[in-house]
Amino acid sequence: TKLLGPTTSFSLTKPKMNKFLALCLVLAASVAVSQAVKCYTCDSVSDSKCGDPFSSTKTTDCGSSIKGCLKVMGGAGGANLITRSCGTTSSSSGCNKVSLPLGISTETCTCTGDECNAASYAKVSLFALLATVVVPYYLLH
Repeated sequence: TKLLGPTTSFSLTKPKMNKFLALCLVLAASVAVSQAVKCYTCDSVSDSKCGDPFSSTKTTDCGSSIKGCLKVMGGAGGANLITRSCGTTSSSSGCNKVSLPLGISTETCTCTGDECNAASYAKVSLFALLATVVVPYYLLH
């Protein structure tokens, strides 16, 4: 026990210290993950592997200001185009579909996490999902 003031004391027992260190490691890892997002970058016009089903391997480090990836699908008159790229400074994920006159439609999906724009839909980062379940459980038990 270390005295912090005239009436305040602070003590970390070994089990509490282990939990504290585990939390610090998880937080440090999530900061490191969020600083350098890597996204697939391609378009289905110049790379047939960029469409759905997806099998391209072209990735780009997006930089520290980018927090997520994009997948944009568009079509008109039976022709479809898919583009995958870096592109969002927001931490939100999801899809937005817009239909315009003359049979033109677009769907823009945003996601967070490395290479998350590979799926035929936006997906949640596995690390983020595990961290939100495992860390509170570990800290409470």
